[in-house]
Amino acid sequence: MQITFETLPMAIEILIKEVRGLKADIDKNKTHENDEKVVDRLEARRILGTHGKRLSEARFAQLKNEGRITTYGFGGKHFYNVEELESLKRK
Repeated sequence: MQITFETLPMAIEILIKEVRGLKADIDKNKTHENDEKVVDRLEARRILGTHGKRLSEARFAQLKNEGRITTYGFGGKHFYNVEELESLKRK
């Protein structure tokens, strides 16, 4: 569709309908069960039972390379999935 000054109102209406449809689809698929809980490195150490001890950066990298944990990065910080950490917890 070629958008001109005359067709602009109709184009905006189409766009708004599409955005509403997408938002409705997202809201339908959104559940709390699908939300992954992630924690920072300090909390990850507590979950793994190493609180007060130093779990090295190399060990976190090794676990990541082995595919045992997934690392999420944001703003220079590393975050880890709680479920993955729970599965690695020392027994």
